[in-house]
Amino acid sequence: MFLFLPVIAFGATTDPFLYLTWKAKSYAPDNFLGKILPGANSPILVSLEAFENDKVSDITGSQIKWYIDGELFSTIVGQKSFTIRTDKKPTSGVMSIRAEVVNKWKTIKMKTVDIPISPPLTILKSNYLSKTFSDNKISVSATPYFFGVTSLSDLVFYWKVNGVPVDSAENPQVVDINFNKDADPGSSITVESSVANPNGAQEVGYKREIFKYIP
Repeated sequence: MFLFLPVIAFGATTDPFLYLTWKAKSYAPDNFLGKILPGANSPILVSLEAFENDKVSDITGSQIKWYIDGELFSTIVGQKSFTIRTDKKPTSGVMSIRAEVVNKWKTIKMKTVDIPISPPLTILKSNYLSKTFSDNKISVSATPYFFGVTSLSDLVFYWKVNGVPVDSAENPQVVDINFNKDADPGSSITVESSVANPNGAQEVGYKREIFKYIP
């Protein structure tokens, strides 16, 4: 039996390729480990690098064309990065960014990246692991994501419990609810939270959860 192994050519050249990265600046809590998505009115830093023969290739003297959603945005020699801001009105969708390095190699090299745009989100969590509780008091917190602000203090929190507005002035992010111990098992509480950016056009994250009393 013959075993054919691939031949590895040390020092072999590789075709040049482009690599695009992006970083959005929108609000997310400090413990968020995922990729921060751009929301409304969020700046996005887009950066470009070129690689050839397993090394970074210098493109500072090359003409670089940038396209946003298929439309030419700029043509500048050596422009490896730029910042663009999303629309002020909250929306969801994708922003397509394409870079072209025109006069570095025999052929034009290009790379495209699609950036997801997120509407503002609000997540509700209680001091219990599930959506049930066994005590006569439950605390519910609202955590906002992907708003076009830099600080939690820039947002306003509104709460309703069983359809009735409640005040949470001491800690706007948390609402404490007292529950009747004599209530029937399986009774529920409906909690609604609306988080708004007063400086953003219609930038509101809404969430509704139902918590059940299981003594």
